[in-house]
Amino acid sequence: MTTVLKSCFWPHALSHAHSHRYLITYTLKRRAAATFSTNADPNIIPPWMRPLRDIDETLLEPVALKKGAARWGFALFRCNYDDKYTSNWKRMVGLLDETVRRSLELEEPDRLDLLPTHQLSIIEDPVRLDGASSHVVRDAFTQWTEKELARILEHPMPTKRTDGMQDIMGPRFNFCIFVDDICLESLDETPGRPVVKMLIRDWEKPADPMDVLGPYKDPIYRLCDDHGYEDGVSDDPGEDVGWMYIQVCNYVEYFNRFVLTPNWDVWYRRPPGLENWGSRVMLPGGWRKKA
Repeated sequence: MTTVLKSCFWPHALSHAHSHRYLITYTLKRRAAATFSTNADPNIIPPWMRPLRDIDETLLEPVALKKGAARWGFALFRCNYDDKYTSNWKRMVGLLDETVRRSLELEEPDRLDLLPTHQLSIIEDPVRLDGASSHVVRDAFTQWTEKELARILEHPMPTKRTDGMQDIMGPRFNFCIFVDDICLESLDETPGRPVVKMLIRDWEKPADPMDVLGPYKDPIYRLCDDHGYEDGVSDDPGEDVGWMYIQVCNYVEYFNRFVLTPNWDVWYRRPPGLENWGSRVMLPGGWRKKA
């Protein structure tokens, strides 16, 4: 079954400790890649003017990879294995693939040249991931990045020695998406605006719950269980829970923006909130409350 996206198409963070180094790396690569002859064909668009040019830079990895191993795209973790959701899972995977192609087609000029290097890496593990929390997914994602790096590096090294290398390897190794029952239900409950969950790899749950209120313990907000959000321990709308919802149709846009501005805080919306979500459209999971 093909899902038609009605209203979502198309709008055109790492931790603070890593953001600066990450940006410097890609700035240097951008300067190295932005070479264009003054005698070039005027009909050819210079590299620095191409749409989604930041994705191009993720293919210029700062370490030596095996020939043809460079890829862009998120890893996708399946977190629901109930038989009644199986068809929706297949629809979601198909929709993500369709979204990538359509996003690249709609650029001016189109960027279908990026399609062969896109890879939606699907991770399925019913024992570990069925009903998994974001914390379990994060652990699984971290392990996946370590194994993937060990696999694609031109000069392989023990998995434990790849720890920390993810920081300079772009969005593919620092952010992932995962799909649970709410995401699968969104295909039918919010037609044209299905969602997936995205998490940041480099995130740790505060040791002291009070730390979520900031260093000054803002008196406006409080620790509570009745905060009305999908995750977290306070009623602070800015509390970072390490994951957020994104619309499926923005998959390519989020990958591109996390290359240019990888700071998670810039794009984060505490769930179930979403970026550019109309007030008349039900938030993810809202249909359950309505019922």
